[in-house]
Amino acid sequence: RHREGHFADILFRLGSVSTSRKASAVSHSVAGLRNEAELEAGPVSGPTQVGVVEAGPIRSLDQLYAQAHAVHPEMVRKVQGWALRSQALLFAHTEEPSPTGAAGATPGAEVLLLSWRDCAQNTDLQRRVKFAKVKSTDRAIEKLLRSYAGDPSRLVDLCRQTLIFNSLQELRACLQLIVADPDVHIVRVKNRYDPDYPAADKSAGYRDVSINLCIVTSETLQLGAAHHVCELQLLLARFALLKRAEGHKRYVAFRNVRGE
Repeated sequence: RHREGHFADILFRLGSVSTSRKASAVSHSVAGLRNEAELEAGPVSGPTQVGVVEAGPIRSLDQLYAQAHAVHPEMVRKVQGWALRSQALLFAHTEEPSPTGAAGATPGAEVLLLSWRDCAQNTDLQRRVKFAKVKSTDRAIEKLLRSYAGDPSRLVDLCRQTLIFNSLQELRACLQLIVADPDVHIVRVKNRYDPDYPAADKSAGYRDVSINLCIVTSETLQLGAAHHVCELQLLLARFALLKRAEGHKRYVAFRNVRGE
């Protein structure tokens, strides 16, 4: 919920790596991963900074959206920084988006993957990168009524982004950067690449590493959004391309049949 949950240490399931101070302090194994309905309540306790206060569950969808829009620019900046320091790729258009401010390029335009390292010094490429917008109200309300019994505090993906990798080794390296970031408070990690995860039954074969986190910076503290839980998806390029093709439509149909 939009309070503290549990951070499951998945680094070892993705390979033998040296853990950061955050990860090494975690005693929960990936076998104990929880879904949204099982998150336990508790005060958010991000990095020690003046102004961090305990927060109760949010009961207003309007308030939740205000927070999501406030934290969104900080989330994008964080994603850009992690991508610059890793081998991460980002969704991009094969042509520049419309100058009228439309959400994307010409309908039917293909989507490709770009390295933010290549984009950092190239403004033309930067304009082609597709950072996710705040989740639509239609889908949020649908999820709220179908899955969360009308409780807005359980919506933890209004502000979301995606990083893409060619290998699990690259994904794992980026995960370490995120865990070590002093501005990030990890709430939960779902490791759908775990061999024991029943992807066929739960996600129609889709797999990723989904991180729920709070960004605690002077900006988010001033805006009252330091407790807002965001979602970051780390996935392999093969899944990303399938997701951007017809895969997501099939997943939506799968989700609708299940009433999720």
